[in-house]
Amino acid sequence: MGFESLGALLALGLVLVPILAHWSRARSVPRRPLPTAALLLAVQKERRRRRRLMDLLLLAVRIGLVATLVLLLARPYVERKGWLAGEQAVSLVLVLDDSASMAATDRSPSRFEAARAALLEAVRDAAPGSEVALVLAGEPPQVRFERTPPERAADALATLPPRPPRGTALGEALELAVERVGIGRRSERLLVVASDLARHATPAEVPALGVHDRLRWLRIGPPKGDAGPLDVSVARLQARFVEPSEAGEAGELSAEVEVAVSGPVPKEPVRLALRDPRGGRTLAEGQVALREGRGLWRVTVRLPKAPAFVESELLDANDVLAADDRRATLVQVAGQAPLLLVDGDPRPHYVDDELGLVQRLFEAMGAMAPAYRLVDVEGLRPEDVRHSDAVVLANPPATLAPELVDALQALLRDGGSLLVAPGDRTDPLLLERWLGRLAPGRLGPIEAW
Repeated sequence: MGFESLGALLALGLVLVPILAHWSRARSVPRRPLPTAALLLAVQKERRRRRRLMDLLLLAVRIGLVATLVLLLARPYVERKGWLAGEQAVSLVLVLDDSASMAATDRSPSRFEAARAALLEAVRDAAPGSEVALVLAGEPPQVRFERTPPERAADALATLPPRPPRGTALGEALELAVERVGIGRRSERLLVVASDLARHATPAEVPALGVHDRLRWLRIGPPKGDAGPLDVSVARLQARFVEPSEAGEAGELSAEVEVAVSGPVPKEPVRLALRDPRGGRTLAEGQVALREGRGLWRVTVRLPKAPAFVESELLDANDVLAADDRRATLVQVAGQAPLLLVDGDPRPHYVDDELGLVQRLFEAMGAMAPAYRLVDVEGLRPEDVRHSDAVVLANPPATLAPELVDALQALLRDGGSLLVAPGDRTDPLLLERWLGRLAPGRLGPIEAW
């Protein structure tokens, strides 16, 4: 509790005025004994007792009136505990980072759950009549809900299922959030961002807010400037298979694995394995020393047939983030084919993979299947596009390299075909931007299950 005008409390000294008046009135009449009034003493004593009680009650009322008037002039208030002080309804926009690094367990039970709990506190503290919006900052960013009452927003946030591991798009998410702040219907508007603010995720600049809008950052993770906990990850994986020159010989599978570390760099080499998850076999094992936070492992294996998929996994990583300890990719087979299938979100099991069922269909067709190549979007090169007649992009990411965009636009201008199958990694606005006028129509919001 507090007072807006503490100086007004000095006027509480005025309560002495009725007290002094009471004492003055009580002593203003001198007392003189009268013999003729001896018979009335008993009656006057009872009346004085009653009059004294009434005077005291009247004195208390006068003191109370003076004190109440002074307190009203001091304008008392009660502070609300929490983020949103006061009873005024607000437009609250939340940004929740759900990228892969938020699965780290240096905060119990994870950074993501700690961020969710912090944002839930803000939602539950919002005054009645407030409106809440939530933007997820994983790639691609997603507006989960907007202009929602606090009660419904708290339920939706508490039951929000985590999305699969993904990169971060904090800068784009902040742009979406600032737009939601700008269309807020309450006079007081607040933007709250909960993220681990990893080096790769921190935006170069924050979009400008309105003059009266507020921004609050919640950093979930190790203290700023601290080296932080150990996290070793498979940052990149590429695999290429060269068919044998003669029948009966083995082909050559070449893989390149890049390992990155954040936090204290381990002194011992990191052990890795290269596997064929669909075939259920380990192709190779090795180790790599980390220098300046990175290491590169190159391995070559001779195989009679190219596996469709390979996966690299860290062995005995013992770090805070298990989600980035493995990475999978499609194997690129050397040669040219008129049909290029680009997998934007490859998975080890064909049922979960974007193009797994298509590949199974082509395998069942045998000699009737079209000549095709299946590549991972991370290994896609402009020359792959130029050497193809048709390209299928399955769940492409929010952004593509400018040279790939130029190659796709040249393919369409030269009469080639492009089929885009959007998914949860696709941003319709960015897709329209790099397709330009070549797109046959406009994309609406994408809903993925």
